[in-house]
Amino acid sequence: MLLPLVLVALPLHASSTSPPTVNLKGVAPARQHLYPVASSTSATWQCLDGSKTIPVASINDDYCDCPDGSDEPGTSACANGTFHCINAGHIGADIRSSRVGDGLCEPECCDGSDEAEGVCENKCEAIGSQYKAEQAAIQKARKTGAKIRSTFVAFAHKEKTRLEESIASLKKEVEHARAEAARTNDILSRLESLDNATLEIKKQSPLFTSLEKHNAAIKALHARSKRLQDEINKLEGLLDDLETGYNPNYVDMAVINTVKAWKAMKGV
Repeated sequence: MLLPLVLVALPLHASSTSPPTVNLKGVAPARQHLYPVASSTSATWQCLDGSKTIPVASINDDYCDCPDGSDEPGTSACANGTFHCINAGHIGADIRSSRVGDGLCEPECCDGSDEAEGVCENKCEAIGSQYKAEQAAIQKARKTGAKIRSTFVAFAHKEKTRLEESIASLKKEVEHARAEAARTNDILSRLESLDNATLEIKKQSPLFTSLEKHNAAIKALHARSKRLQDEINKLEGLLDDLETGYNPNYVDMAVINTVKAWKAMKGV
């Protein structure tokens, strides 16, 4: 079936060196300029691959003249052709030319332009509205997630610093307790040759009691230091998960910058 060319009206004084542009069905707006032809049927046009020159009347005449299929953007004549659905109100889409005029309403063409007028309902306005609402919800969720991640990283950074300071303080306490225990143990070691009676007296000595307390304190400090280190390890694990698990294609720059800051903090 021969599809008519729809001409765009131009001023009467237009120069012959600037032929009017034909608004062709099946051609994306960004590619319409590739089809500048004269209004006369005697005018010629070159296939987009440069292989042939054909009459303007041969464009969209349901017969494939060009090897690249560029002369039949609005019909199914060329097996290697592409048909563009404008989908006003939504997003334009391309389909294979073989799917044009087959009696089926292609989902990619919500405007129904792939079939003859009246065959397919134009659903682009409803589909476009739904799509925009979904994209707005997704964007809102991304921004919310980004803020949560950013807040968590900032908190975790402060908490890690606090725990590291606590461990440093505990290490000083451990060293002090060890020194005191060593001093007390040195004194008691000199009493090891005493008999049992004297040894019992030694156990009642404040020095012996102090040694026991210091040893117990050292064990307690070690245990507390280990718990704090475990907390830091878990915190670093959570931050590493945040760093490796986020998708830069679905977050805003705030999240990306936060992860970069975390890498810098780790010295990566």
